[in-house]
Amino acid sequence: FLMSYSVPFGVSNELQVIEWQGQDGEFYSESGSINISIVEGDSIPTLSVGSAVRVTEDELIELGLSEFESLYHHEVSLESIRINRLPAHGVLMTSLSDEVELLSDIATTELPLIYEGEENYAGLDRFEWSASNGIAYSESGVIELIVSEVNDAPEVSTFNKVVTESETITIVEADFRAHYRDIEDSGSLTMIEITELPEVGSLKIGDERVIENTEYGVTGLTMSYEAPEVGGQETRIEWRGQDGSLYSKVGGIEIVVSEENDAIRITENIEKEGMEDHRVSVSVEDINGVSRDEEGDRFERLEIVSLPSVGTVENRGLLMEEGQLIRRGDLLLA
Repeated sequence: FLMSYSVPFGVSNELQVIEWQGQDGEFYSESGSINISIVEGDSIPTLSVGSAVRVTEDELIELGLSEFESLYHHEVSLESIRINRLPAHGVLMTSLSDEVELLSDIATTELPLIYEGEENYAGLDRFEWSASNGIAYSESGVIELIVSEVNDAPEVSTFNKVVTESETITIVEADFRAHYRDIEDSGSLTMIEITELPEVGSLKIGDERVIENTEYGVTGLTMSYEAPEVGGQETRIEWRGQDGSLYSKVGGIEIVVSEENDAIRITENIEKEGMEDHRVSVSVEDINGVSRDEEGDRFERLEIVSLPSVGTVENRGLLMEEGQLIRRGDLLLA
């Protein structure tokens, strides 16, 4: 539906009214009106064909009164503008920080208009506008916005590794790439830099220790982390990635060094003297005196691995055999 009104020749400075009613298929509404103000032809301002404005990606640009006046042509001063088409890749705001709505009238006192492009958008954008001298609006003009691309710094994220005490894990190219992001090119990671080494354990490439604040090419990269002998602790490596030009902010590699249950260590032999036809006792205290455990655990069972070539071994009156287990609370060898 598009209805037009043809203004007759010689008619100006008049108000013409079209009255209308709407119908829902059965009933008509009350009358409404379309008011058309007819002005003299030379009362309508004109605009220059178009204008191009350059702006850098992720930056704001202000379009002040002088920019609009340079495109406006009429003997009566510019009083307001109207936005007939909004930009597709950004927003327009007035100097009062109000976002401009379609077909809104903006007084010159509300200028400058501020254009804010979409994050990381680069390319062409545009909006259409018309100008008023307080009597009539011009036809639409176009302002082109040329948004130049800039290289954004990449981003990295923290990832986790778990290793058992005294063991080694690898940190490889794929780990770094999986936690690297570049809005322009996700595959642009070329270098990494270790900005902080772990407080415990060591970080190496091959047999060489990694040097803090040194760049390493990421292609084919394999680092090894050698955990300390004592588990139950955490440490952190800090790193950042480069896209060939810019480095990211720092990310981390959180490493959990888990404990391993080490075997009880026997530090010395138990020395006993015995007389013929008498029994020699071995108690829990004797075993405790020659055994050590890194985690502080106590022994819970004792196994008879071999027996003497002569004589017998009993535990609380029961004859022992090779391979037999004795619980801690039951131990009293004789």
